[in-house]
Amino acid sequence: MSLATEFHGAFLRAFGRMREGFDDAQWHSYWTETKDWSQQMIYKREPPAVVRAVADSFDELQCWEQRPFEPLHLDAVFHAKNSRSWFPIQVAIEHENDSKRFPDEIRKLLSIRSRLKVGITYALIGEGSQSDLQRRVEGDIRREFADANALPKEDGTTEYLFLLGCEIDVRELLWRKWIFNGAIGPGSQAFQ
Repeated sequence: MSLATEFHGAFLRAFGRMREGFDDAQWHSYWTETKDWSQQMIYKREPPAVVRAVADSFDELQCWEQRPFEPLHLDAVFHAKNSRSWFPIQVAIEHENDSKRFPDEIRKLLSIRSRLKVGITYALIGEGSQSDLQRRVEGDIRREFADANALPKEDGTTEYLFLLGCEIDVRELLWRKWIFNGAIGPGSQAFQ
């Protein structure tokens, strides 16, 4: 059975259980209050919201439980100039001041489709040696790419640009770049 078919069956069962918990007047009030409806469908812990109940039905999957509950907020996107929407994304940009938290930003870039994905972080003087910080960030990028390889492959022409602002003097940055495409991945390359 496909994952989509399993999800559909679990969703119908969970939605049915949720609906049975309301009389018609309560049900109508949930339809008119978006925040209450979202609690019932996504966020509520006890009894679990519909989507959380669906996740509970899978042996190897679970619903994200930490804040933010909607983990995929991009810092910036570029789209076609005359488009009336941000979609489709042409360039996705993630920025993180604290390089220790940069893996979260890398995961966001790996989770979406766009022609170019840009990650920006820093190696600051007070955080340790520049070479150690650079190696840690490179290791984070390689590790997240390896983890993502368990999923279907993205378009091999997708480009990645990682920028590392290396503090060479107080508040003075030298920018190092690392460019590769989705087909090859980070490989043995490094920041230049």
